Amino acid sequence: GDPALKAILDAAWTAILRATVLFWTELQLVLSKPAGWLGRQRIHSKPGEAPRKISGFGSKNVIYEVQKDQLTTRVGLLRNALYMAFLESGTATILPRPWFLSTLKRLLPSLRSVIGEVKAG
Repeated sequence: GDPALKAILDAAWTAILRATVLFWTELQLVLSKPAGWLGRQRIHSKPGEAPRKISGFGSKNVIYEVQKDQLTTRVGLLRNALYMAFLESGTATILPRPWFLSTLKRLLPSLRSVIGEVKAG
């Protein structure tokens, strides 16, 4: 194939992968804040805060997948972590504890910068 096209695709893939890993890493950090204790009572997250870590279940079930041949990646939850999706948007009995979309929104400038490096390079 064309060496120039290969160089462009390689640079694009590197940027996509870097942005994906950056997002995944930030999600891990957001979900790593431990629940505290006040005497014998556990201090849970408040509505509007990211869920606090108790067992690590949430962060262990946030994954990323890559498909280099398609130049695509995905950051999401394993199927058994549906509870984390409930925490994100809330339910009739659980007020929202946003963590996914709020992290994405906060990171968008950085993610755009990583992807923009391909255009600038």
